[in-house]
This record gives sequence, structure tokens and C-alpha cells, in this order.
Amino acid sequence: MKTLSKAMSLVRSGKPDQVLLKRGDRFLDQSFGQINDVTTGGPSPDRPFVIASYGTGARPIVTPAKFGEGTPDGLRVWSDNFSNVLIKSVSIERPTDEFGGGAGISILNPISNVHIEDVRVSGFATNVVLQGRRETHMTDVVIRRSIFDNAFVDRAELDAHSSGLYASNVERLTIEESVFDHNGWNAEIEEARPTKFNHNVYIQSDSLDVVFRDNIVGRASAAGLQMRPGGEVINNLFIANNDAFYLSDGQSDAAGLAVDNVVLHGSDKDIAGAVSWGIDMKDNAGYRALHNIVAHGPDGAGAALVGLDGVLAEGNVVYDWGTSEDVGPIAELVDPDRTIFSYMEALGLEPTIEAFMLASAMFEEGTLDPRFTAQAVNSYFREGFAANEQWGRNDAKYVPTPTAIAAVPLLMWCLLRRPT
Repeated sequence: MKTLSKAMSLVRSGKPDQVLLKRGDRFLDQSFGQINDVTTGGPSPDRPFVIASYGTGARPIVTPAKFGEGTPDGLRVWSDNFSNVLIKSVSIERPTDEFGGGAGISILNPISNVHIEDVRVSGFATNVVLQGRRETHMTDVVIRRSIFDNAFVDRAELDAHSSGLYASNVERLTIEESVFDHNGWNAEIEEARPTKFNHNVYIQSDSLDVVFRDNIVGRASAAGLQMRPGGEVINNLFIANNDAFYLSDGQSDAAGLAVDNVVLHGSDKDIAGAVSWGIDMKDNAGYRALHNIVAHGPDGAGAALVGLDGVLAEGNVVYDWGTSEDVGPIAELVDPDRTIFSYMEALGLEPTIEAFMLASAMFEEGTLDPRFTAQAVNSYFREGFAANEQWGRNDAKYVPTPTAIAAVPLLMWCLLRRPT
């Protein structure tokens, strides 16, 4: 019998081995187990340790054992020296009607050079955990073109919080072109209802040099993104979250930039302390909020733009967001009543937020549907508000700052090859 445990038992200490799963296969009640290699001199950046897939078809799906019946995590990388890891084109999933706890991917300790691409993780208490140490951070982590959805925790079974992704003590973290949807809650389970403590993405204040760009972030229990350490939030689409995002100052010397983001629709879930705020910059002097759009909040929505004392705020647009005053020159030629519903109708598709979020996550092999990217959707709304004309530019493409450039992955792996 072909099992993941057998495959992982063949992985050699400190070598650039590869564990490749056949596309279309399913591995029920199995996990990759725990990598705890403390041997120095492991794989190199150009020859990483690889977990990936081969062949054609859908990503192979790994479903760990139920909580209490085996290791609840899909993959644990718990090591001091096991760096240079590529996880690509696999799915680690739990059914949303089955409480499983655990983490889909759990990476701990001061590991460096981790690249996660074209991965789906779904249905765990926390889908992805990245956690270095206070004295020695995890470094150089890149997550791109991946899907993290439906994380939840049944508090009748486990007293814990839940997020799509949690990061702590991570330095130089880049998250881009990914989808975070419906994390932190499960409406079908009474003790998994949404709370203000559960989020799509939670980046702890002890992290450094974080870039979050070109992502689609929707339907969180509370916050779409908690960016506590400062950093850059660039050209993301936030849709139907109770809080879209806030950019705090966990690192006193950190810069903070929110530019070109589009925040839509908010959410009317009844959660104390989290009622459809748009962008919160936490009054951080020296931070910048540039060219963001916040539109179409529900009745009773909180502030569209909050915490801007000392923040350089220019070119932001607020329209139809609860009791917030409209902001920005709304010209006669503007079509401000564009919504995600009109966007779907223009594509001839079901005009619902659920249909949009599902469509945005329907990609394989890292190839995004060009209709369902943050770039495409945000451009549609910028056009509706004649935003580019107002901002005096020809397009909405953002040129990364040196901070963003520094976060470009150190590992550039395009081809998988058998190591010698």
C-alpha cells in the first residue's frame, strides 16, 4: 500500500529529496507527519526539499485523521535547521462538516527560505501556522497563488481561536495573489459561529518586513487582515469582511503603507466590536494611505476610514458606506454604483458574493483566471470611480518600494527535478 508515512520515511536527512504525489489521487486519514531534522548543512536554495505533485488533473488531496484519532495536522515542519522548503501544487483539506482541529501546514522554529505555491488548505482550526522564535525569527517566507478557506474551530471540542493564516516572529514575509475566504467560522456548527477573535489572516506584531499584495480576502469571521507589525498592503480586494483590514505599529520603526486596495460590501454579521469597518491605520504617524476605495457598506457599517491622525492620506475614495461621508471628487462620468454583483452579471455569472469567491478560488497549477484576480476586479472599480483620472495616472499598477523588493523570494524554483 502506498502511504505518505512510507514516502516520508525515505526522506534523507539534510538532502534535497522530493515527495511527489500523483495528481488526482486522494490520501484519506493520512498526513505528511512531522519533519524534525536538526542536521546542519541541509538543502540549498537552488535545491530545496520538495513536497509537490506530478502528472495531470486536480491537485492531490491529503485528508488527515479526525481530531483525537491521529495527528490532526497535515504537515509539520518543526526544526531548527531544516531550511529551503518548497511546498507546491497539493491540497490539504478537511470536510467542513467534520471538526478536525489542528493545522493544515504548521511550520515552526527559525527555519529560512520557505516557498508555498499553488496550495489549497481548507477546514482546519488554523489552516497555516508560521511561527519562529522571539530571539530567532523564521525568515524569507513566500506564499503565492494559493487558497486558504473554511478554517474553523468548534469551541465545544477545543478552546481555541481560528484563522486562515497565522504568522508570528516571521521576518521578510510576502503573501501575494492568493485567496483567503470564509476563515474563522462555520455557520452550520453552533459553537463555531463567527467571533471578533477569528480572522482570515492574522500577522502578529512581532513579525518584520511583511508585504501583502494582490490578494482576494473575503467573508472572514471578523478581520480580513490583521497586519499588526506594519508593512505594505498593496492592491488587494477585500469583500464582505466585518473589518477589512488594519495596519498597526507593532514594530516601532516599521513603515506602513496601504495603497490601491478596494474594500467592498462589508458584512452585517452581529459581532461585538467588529461591525464593518473599512481601513484602520491606528493613527500611526508617518504611515500612508493612498488611492484606496471603500464602497457599498451595509446599513450600520462602522467608519470607512479610521485612525488616520498623523497618517498621510491622499486620493482615497469613500462611497455609500453606512453613515460615513463620501470622500473624493465624484465626477459626472463616474459609475460609482458598480458592485461585485454587477461585475458578475457582466460576466454572465450568478451575481452573488459566494459565487464570486468560489470562482476566484477555482484555479490549478498556479494559473489564475484573469477575470478573478485582484488586479482585474480592482481595475473595474477604479474605472467606475474614474479613479485613475482623479489620481492623474494612466494605470493603477503600483511600483514596489525597496521594502517590497527586499521581500522578493530568495528561492526561484521553476522546475522540479529528481535530486542526485
